Amino acid sequence: MNKKFIIGAIIALVLILGGGVGYYYYNQASADAYTKDFCNGIQGQTWRNCVQNMASWKAYMQKVDNTRFKQMVNTADKNRKVTAVAPVVKTTDPATPVKPSTPANHDADTVKIFTTTTTSTTPIVLGLGSYTKEQLVAKNIDPSTIQSFQLVGGYTLTAYKTADLTGTDKIVWDRNTVISTLSWKGAIASFKVEKNSDTPVIVYTKGGFDGNSVALKVGDYNEAALTALGISPKTISSIIMTSDASGKETTDYTVKLYAASDLTGTSVDVTKTNGNLTTAPINFNDQAASLKVVKN
Repeated sequence: MNKKFIIGAIIALVLILGGGVGYYYYNQASADAYTKDFCNGIQGQTWRNCVQNMASWKAYMQKVDNTRFKQMVNTADKNRKVTAVAPVVKTTDPATPVKPSTPANHDADTVKIFTTTTTSTTPIVLGLGSYTKEQLVAKNIDPSTIQSFQLVGGYTLTAYKTADLTGTDKIVWDRNTVISTLSWKGAIASFKVEKNSDTPVIVYTKGGFDGNSVALKVGDYNEAALTALGISPKTISSIIMTSDASGKETTDYTVKLYAASDLTGTSVDVTKTNGNLTTAPINFNDQAASLKVVKN
């Protein structure tokens, strides 16, 4: 008997008994592909023998009894372990939303007070709270000597001419301020430092953010309401749009100034900080008797 055929028959018998591998390749339709795979890596005469033996195996498989072939298929389905390599699918995941950074908490170091005209000197640092004249003196601060201050964004400082934070004679600032150039120089007797959360506007009775002032919430303010807050009719000369914790000035609000006391008559809109309402295009200095603060 042909030696090659015997070798081929033995190989075929092993593959038939194994079931899985033989069925996998035979059922994949190409004995030639199986031959290439099975004989891969074999060189020279041994490779040629391998190919010939595989050809013999192919012929044998074509003669296998149909019942036996079905048994092979069933056995292969149960036993074969073919590991499919899943294709690598590159997907573009939606960018993770960037959470806004949380502003640093400055409740304990909200304001730096300077009692000299230069900020190069060591300041007195204060946090949120109310400070009467007595309390300030206890901290070795004579409030009448305050020349300037530096204020963290998102906070306000309200100064009073009385020693106990009372009266309508007061001024509110929400930013660094040089007091030595204002009418309030030497006039501060007490003050309070607060977070500014709902007062987007500060109006002043003098240009350059001087005189008396009041921080306003969204709402309507007729003449009587402004007077009760310490702002006499037709005295508004400058306006600040307050800033947030980052120091950025709000752009979400409008101040509507009215010449009449009841929110009627000639009016102008102010949408950003204005240190002098006499300038164009506003030209409404000392003319407002009532006003509205509205969210855009």
